[in-house]
Amino acid sequence: MNWDDMKVFLAIANMGSLKKAASRMQIHHTSVARRIKKFEDDLGMKLFDRRTAGYSLTQAGESLYRSAQLINQEFNTIETELAGKDIR
Repeated sequence: MNWDDMKVFLAIANMGSLKKAASRMQIHHTSVARRIKKFEDDLGMKLFDRRTAGYSLTQAGESLYRSAQLINQEFNTIETELAGKDIR
Protein backbone atom coordinates (compact mmCIF):
# COMPACT_ATOMS: atom_id res chain seq x y z
CA MET A 1 0.00 0.00 0.00
CA ASN A 2 1.34 3.38 -1.02
CA TRP A 3 0.76 6.52 1.07
CA ASP A 4 0.39 8.63 -2.08
CA ASP A 5 -2.53 6.42 -3.13
CA MET A 6 -4.02 6.89 0.31
CA LYS A 7 -3.77 10.67 -0.08
CA VAL A 8 -5.69 10.44 -3.36
CA PHE A 9 -8.29 8.27 -1.64
CA LEU A 10 -8.64 10.77 1.21
CA ALA A 11 -8.95 13.72 -1.16
CA ILE A 12 -11.78 12.07 -3.09
CA ALA A 13 -13.51 10.98 0.10
CA ASN A 14 -13.27 14.48 1.58
CA MET A 15 -14.19 16.38 -1.57
CA GLY A 16 -16.75 13.98 -3.04
CA SER A 17 -15.57 14.34 -6.63
CA LEU A 18 -12.55 13.69 -8.82
CA LYS A 19 -12.31 17.25 -10.08
CA LYS A 20 -12.45 18.79 -6.60
CA ALA A 21 -9.93 16.26 -5.30
CA ALA A 22 -7.65 16.95 -8.28
CA SER A 23 -7.92 20.68 -7.70
CA ARG A 24 -7.01 20.27 -4.03
CA MET A 25 -4.03 18.08 -4.94
CA GLN A 26 -3.06 20.30 -7.88
CA ILE A 27 -3.03 17.44 -10.39
CA HIS A 28 -5.24 16.62 -13.38
CA HIS A 29 -8.52 14.83 -12.68
CA THR A 30 -7.64 12.02 -15.11
CA SER A 31 -4.58 11.27 -12.98
CA VAL A 32 -6.79 11.08 -9.90
CA ALA A 33 -9.21 8.74 -11.71
CA ARG A 34 -6.38 6.50 -12.89
CA ARG A 35 -4.73 6.37 -9.47
CA ILE A 36 -7.91 5.55 -7.54
CA LYS A 37 -8.81 2.82 -10.05
CA LYS A 38 -5.36 1.28 -9.66
CA PHE A 39 -5.60 1.57 -5.87
CA GLU A 40 -8.95 -0.23 -5.87
CA ASP A 41 -7.57 -2.89 -8.23
CA ASP A 42 -4.50 -3.40 -6.02
CA LEU A 43 -6.68 -3.75 -2.92
CA GLY A 44 -9.17 -5.94 -4.72
CA MET A 45 -12.13 -3.93 -3.47
CA LYS A 46 -14.36 -1.10 -4.55
CA LEU A 47 -13.88 1.95 -2.32
CA PHE A 48 -16.35 4.31 -3.98
CA ASP A 49 -19.74 4.22 -5.61
CA ARG A 50 -19.59 6.47 -8.65
CA ARG A 51 -22.76 8.50 -9.07
CA THR A 52 -23.71 11.52 -11.14
CA ALA A 53 -23.79 13.57 -7.92
CA GLY A 54 -20.24 12.50 -7.06
CA TYR A 55 -18.33 9.77 -5.30
CA SER A 56 -19.59 8.15 -2.12
CA LEU A 57 -17.76 5.65 0.04
CA THR A 58 -18.69 1.98 -0.01
CA GLN A 59 -18.70 0.07 3.27
CA ALA A 60 -15.10 -1.00 2.61
CA GLY A 61 -14.24 2.60 1.76
CA GLU A 62 -15.74 3.84 5.03
CA SER A 63 -13.64 1.37 6.99
CA LEU A 64 -10.47 2.39 5.17
CA TYR A 65 -11.38 6.08 5.54
CA ARG A 66 -11.45 5.88 9.34
CA SER A 67 -8.00 4.26 9.43
CA ALA A 68 -6.60 6.63 6.80
CA GLN A 69 -7.76 9.65 8.79
CA LEU A 70 -5.93 8.41 11.87
CA ILE A 71 -2.75 7.78 9.88
CA ASN A 72 -3.01 11.20 8.26
CA GLN A 73 -3.38 12.88 11.65
CA GLU A 74 -0.26 11.09 12.87
CA PHE A 75 1.70 12.20 9.78
CA ASN A 76 0.57 15.78 10.40
CA THR A 77 1.65 15.55 14.04
CA ILE A 78 5.07 14.23 13.05
CA GLU A 79 5.54 16.99 10.46
CA THR A 80 4.55 19.65 12.99
CA GLU A 81 6.91 18.27 15.62
CA LEU A 82 9.79 18.01 13.16
CA ALA A 83 9.19 21.52 11.86
CA GLY A 84 9.26 22.82 15.44
CA LYS A 85 12.57 21.11 16.12
CA ASP A 86 13.99 22.35 12.84
CA ILE A 87 13.31 25.96 13.79
CA ARG A 88 15.10 25.56 17.12
